[in-house]
Amino acid sequence: MMSRKFNNSSATARATSLAEDLFSHPLDDTDYRMLPAVGDTWPTRVFMFSRRQGFRHMAPSHHERFVLVLALHGDGLAHIDGRLINIPDGGALLVFAYQFHHFIRLTSPKLSWLMITFAADQAQWLLPLRDRCVPISPECLGEIERIVADFRNKRMPDRTKSPIVSSRLRIILSMLLGAGSSNVAIQPVTDDPPLGPSYRAIHKVAQAISEDPGRLKGVADAAEVAGLSSSYLQEIFHQLLGCGVGFYIRKHKVLRAARLLKLTDDSISQIADDCGFTSVYAFSRTFSAVMRESPRAFRARST
Repeated sequence: MMSRKFNNSSATARATSLAEDLFSHPLDDTDYRMLPAVGDTWPTRVFMFSRRQGFRHMAPSHHERFVLVLALHGDGLAHIDGRLINIPDGGALLVFAYQFHHFIRLTSPKLSWLMITFAADQAQWLLPLRDRCVPISPECLGEIERIVADFRNKRMPDRTKSPIVSSRLRIILSMLLGAGSSNVAIQPVTDDPPLGPSYRAIHKVAQAISEDPGRLKGVADAAEVAGLSSSYLQEIFHQLLGCGVGFYIRKHKVLRAARLLKLTDDSISQIADDCGFTSVYAFSRTFSAVMRESPRAFRARST
């Protein structure tokens, strides 16, 4: 299945203009990871940056923040929690907090994507945008142009806290929710992924962890799922993702646990079991190593 393009000539023209502007004058992402998450139903602590062809898109990542991906020019694929999602030219995808994700097949020589990160502690209203890509309408592009202009306005004190920027983002998200209610939204890829053998191996491992976290306990289990030798699978992960198979498995499980700790009242022992850990001790040790705090401390801070 190939990424398709959302057809709208008016939107395409505006997106191309904005994409060229961001390609020539990119928004830097310096220090955005230092912005704390705060509890609110509105998008808060908004930060924006742009990405061009050749950015370090393969490294698996996660955030305590939401990431709105706006593909103004050029398409690609998102790998989110074991699912593959097409991001066509002119599409928008919302990556939720604590979703394990990376981007692949970003081949356009003039790729220009705008990333808007924000905090939203109570974000049930955004759930219809989870794991699907929706089209960016001409009206939505108008709001995107305005929020970029506001964010670039250096006279605005502390742009990340600006109620103007927050309000504009709320409008953009509401417009995307409206687009998501139509039948043109792209669902996750469900047939054989349009990838080469190496990417298919990564996809099989990620899918297996998502479907049954307890199934994969180490490199040998992952190699069996991928149908490859352990050494070759390790080579693929290091080459394409910049990390080892064991680290990938642990981080995938820990992020699943982080979401459960934040969103449910399940006990820590129940979450450890649901995420495929053999004991509460093993879970706490691994969680602390990845997140730099214990599960109990994380839950106390996140609620």
